[in-house]
Amino acid sequence: MFHMAQPVMTDVYLSHGFRDPLSVRASRELNSLWRYKDCVPTFVINNLRRRYQRSVLGFFWSLLNPLLMMTIMTVVFSVFFNKEPRDFALYVFSGLLPWSFMSATMTSGCGSIVEAESYLKKLPVPKLIFPLVHVATEATNFVLSLLALAILGAALGLPFQLSSLLLPLAVVPIVAFTLGITMLLAVSTVYFRDIAHIVAVSLGGIFYLTPILYPVSAVPERFREWYQFNPFFQQFNLLRALVCDGRLPSVQEWSIAIALSVVALSVGTFVYLWRERDIVYRL
Repeated sequence: MFHMAQPVMTDVYLSHGFRDPLSVRASRELNSLWRYKDCVPTFVINNLRRRYQRSVLGFFWSLLNPLLMMTIMTVVFSVFFNKEPRDFALYVFSGLLPWSFMSATMTSGCGSIVEAESYLKKLPVPKLIFPLVHVATEATNFVLSLLALAILGAALGLPFQLSSLLLPLAVVPIVAFTLGITMLLAVSTVYFRDIAHIVAVSLGGIFYLTPILYPVSAVPERFREWYQFNPFFQQFNLLRALVCDGRLPSVQEWSIAIALSVVALSVGTFVYLWRERDIVYRL
């Protein structure tokens, strides 16, 4: 009986496993995500509740945290670079907000699949839900922080820029880029658990190589062209053009940011679909 059952199990495994083309796996994953679509907002709400549990101000910390942090950094770095704090605050704010979103999501997202081991070994939920939940949770805080950016601009008496109305369009490639990288990191962590530590150290270095707290003009001219190869810098460009410069980003700026997001999403999706059937056995 054992020899009769073994080929059947093998055939079933192969017919739904690694021999399926990527298009079939992608379609199956999308169908599975659609069936469990209600899980994502539930997980996000629970994550936010746990984060601000027993806090007096609760969700208001999503506004206060960036405002207080920006105030301190603006005062320090405006003096360091001899800039007017009133104008420099918006520059720092528009760079640190997307950076905080991306770095926090990528760092916490590394363990999103590994930490969901208890769910994945008991329930047939799609594994992609858990990186999505991490991105959606931090994206919610990101949107609330953008409200803090508007409050800061009003408090400083800065004129309202009509270009700021396109801010949601600039947020989309930032979130898409972050999702693609987070998917890649989440799958990689399943096989190599030190990824989170490597990412934390790497992001610490990238932070200072990205013009967040300092203007590009402060960089020696011979090094400025290298900043064009920094994907984080390209994502910030859209937001800063709309908020700080009061102009519409050029077609080239939009194209670069969107292309980087598409590449990140494509690579993250490919790696996930490639290893999806093997992940649960590696947890």
